This record gives sequence, structure tokens and C-alpha cells, in this order.
Amino acid sequence: MIIKNLIPIIFILIHTKFISCNWFNETKKFNLSNESIDVIIACHEKDKDVLSLCINGIKKHVKNYRRIIILSEKQFSNEAEWFNEALFPFSKESISKEFSLIDPNFYKNPNQVKRVGWYFKQIMNFYAAFIVPEISNNILILDADTIFLRPVEFVDKDGNMLHVPGTEHYQAYFDHMNRLLPGLKKVYPKHSGISHHMLFQKPILIDLFNLVESHHKTEFWKVYCKCVEKKEIELSGSADYEIYFNFALIRCPKQIKIRQLRWRNISKISLLKKYIKEGYDFVSWHSYIRQDSIK
Repeated sequence: MIIKNLIPIIFILIHTKFISCNWFNETKKFNLSNESIDVIIACHEKDKDVLSLCINGIKKHVKNYRRIIILSEKQFSNEAEWFNEALFPFSKESISKEFSLIDPNFYKNPNQVKRVGWYFKQIMNFYAAFIVPEISNNILILDADTIFLRPVEFVDKDGNMLHVPGTEHYQAYFDHMNRLLPGLKKVYPKHSGISHHMLFQKPILIDLFNLVESHHKTEFWKVYCKCVEKKEIELSGSADYEIYFNFALIRCPKQIKIRQLRWRNISKISLLKKYIKEGYDFVSWHSYIRQDSIK
């Protein structure tokens, strides 16, 4: 099944001539649809306790969702489908090997080794559309610590992506994306793609993979790794949400719509009812700022 799902990308690459870096001068209109959404959640052990809240938020509030699929090394929940991360054509070990080519001392730095999971999750998010069997063309990538509190839609009647932007800015993300695909840059100075979710649409993903792999002459996941700067490996050297958000804004600007929702990062889950009462659409309860626990 994995090989079957990868065939469309491989076929395109074999039959595509060299693509100029001037790709950003050519806007496209993709064949998008408003078909039901499949939700992908890459989950680590540290977020397994909040996963139930995340899943329940989807079931109650995400309009037109069909499936919820958890990507993890073991099954953390019976409330959604589980897809074993070992079925992807790369692993934390293979990503570590790529980073060791950038930094020969990679394995001697425990901070770098520990950070591999950050990149592994992002690359899985990109590949889920081609690896998970019978997945929708509309795929909501969602952080496991994010909880929807009010009804939210992500695709309009014409199949256009709806996204609420964030305000985060970390220059290393944009340096990485420009190495990944020359010409890929931040479109709006005050808008970030990082708001802990992103609607990936398969036709747009295929185009992104095609451009990246044609330019670098190797697999997307390997390019993703090699474009991380040596000093950034142990920090935050890439951002999948920023890449997709800005690529869509440049490549198909009429098929992505920015809208506003009320959301915030929270430190106390015990205040969830307060945020619901105040009208927040969703919240994210990150492990690094948690000040309480689910009782």
C-alpha cells in the first residue's frame, strides 16, 4: 500500500522536465473539492493525556470531518484510528543519519538527538497524504495538544482552504524554506502559518513535492533534513505549517482564504470552561507551559 501511494509522486518526477526556480511567477488553480476532511494527529507520549480532549473537540466542532487518524509509535487511544509511524518510508533513525551528514558530531550532542522527533513529526505530516490508505484529499493536520471549543470549518463550498493565521516569527523557518525551494518566502509580514493546525490538500502537496524533488533530485524528506542549518538542528530549524501556508499563498493565492478565529495558548487546562465561556474557538495546551494536569 505504501508503494502504491507513492507512485503518483514518483511518476510525476520521472516525467517532469527540470523546473525553473521561477515557479513563483506562475500561479495555478488546483482541482480542489469540499469533500469530507480526514484529521491527522501525530502524537507523542507527552501528549497522550490531552489526546482525548483533542479528539472530542474534533468530533463536536470540526465541520464535515470523516476520519480521525493518530500517527504514533503505539496506540494511545481507542477513540480514533491508529496508524503506526513505523509504516512511513523514513524513521527517526534515518533522519538522524541525514543530520549526521550535516554535523559529524551529531550523535555526541544529546540535544540534537532528542530534537529529531520535532522533524520526524513534520515530515510525517507532509507524507500522510500519500501513505495513509484511502485518505481524503482534504487533510487537517492538527497538533495533539489543540482543543476545538466551538464549531469550525476548514474548506469553503468551492474547496478553498480556510486558515486562521498566527503571529509567530522565527527567521530560521524562512531560511530553511528558501533552501528547500528557492523563492519560497514569507508572504505577509504580520501573518504566520503557525496556529497549531493546517489544512493540507493533496493536489497542492503533489505540486510542492514535485517542485522540491525536481530541484534537488532526491526524496522530499531527505531534502527537508539537509536544508536544516547545522546550528539549528537542536533548536527549531524548520516549520511544516509555514512552508505549506506560504507555498499556497504564492502558488494558488485565490484558493486559500485567511479568516480570523479567537484562539490562544494556555498553561492551565483547569481554566478550559473559562475559555469556552469567553468565546474562544480553540486553545492549545503545550507541554512546555503546562502548569496543571488533567484530573
